[in-house]
Amino acid sequence: MTVDTKATRRTQRQPRSLAAAIDDLLKRAEADLGQEETVHDLRVTCRRLEAATRVSPSVLPEKRLRKVRRAAQAIRRAFDEARDLEVIAAELSAVAGLSASFLEGVTMAAAAPRAATSARKRIERELERLTTVRRSLDGNATPSRAAYALAVRTHIAAFFDELDRLLPESTDDALHEARISAKRLRYEMEIGRAVFPRLVTQVKRIKRLQDVLGRHQDAFVGLRWAEALAEGEMSATASDRAAVMRHYAALHRGQRSQLRRLLAGWREAEMRGRMTRALT
Repeated sequence: MTVDTKATRRTQRQPRSLAAAIDDLLKRAEADLGQEETVHDLRVTCRRLEAATRVSPSVLPEKRLRKVRRAAQAIRRAFDEARDLEVIAAELSAVAGLSASFLEGVTMAAAAPRAATSARKRIERELERLTTVRRSLDGNATPSRAAYALAVRTHIAAFFDELDRLLPESTDDALHEARISAKRLRYEMEIGRAVFPRLVTQVKRIKRLQDVLGRHQDAFVGLRWAEALAEGEMSATASDRAAVMRHYAALHRGQRSQLRRLLAGWREAEMRGRMTRALT
């Protein structure tokens, strides 16, 4: 007879199923994609589904998992350019010295349709592919506790190998890649929180790193956007462009400073080992 204890119930639990992740995306896609918040939620749901395909090796053959992952990526990327401009528009509202006409021009551009007709058609095709896969999936199909833990441990090792190579002088592209890796690992860890409760703390830690790297990427994208901004575009003046450049340059320096301190603290605390042990 098995004693019903908290430890036993936790052992019997499984990571969240791939089917549930597909269901979430299909449901999100039914909402009004002209709304900024709705698009944000859909993109996050796409990332969760991508993560589920990376930790579900026994649920579907790898070839079919890749197809599911690519479908989620295609839907998310259809909104990437519009999302960048929405972030910039929100950022500029706090920048002093910008002309009202320029701020209005950026806001209007950010409020434009969030995906072209061709992109919307592609989204529909990808949703059809996901619907087909979902029909073939058992709703309870989920990776075993051991298979999930092995996959995430492997990804933790690769993630920290990447972090160990980062230096204060690392390129913006290198930091962007680290941000993507942090985001992927965070969503993978969230899938198994019911099975490995100690992952909750590790998710919060990775979220902190992701936030710093995310703001650094905001600064990089903002600088690149401002550099390409022609005078008169979106009613921008030379003064507007210079103010935007100064703002993003300061943000860029500040985030690199925060990142240096955060990574030094992680190395001192042996964070690699802590995250790995959370899967036992």
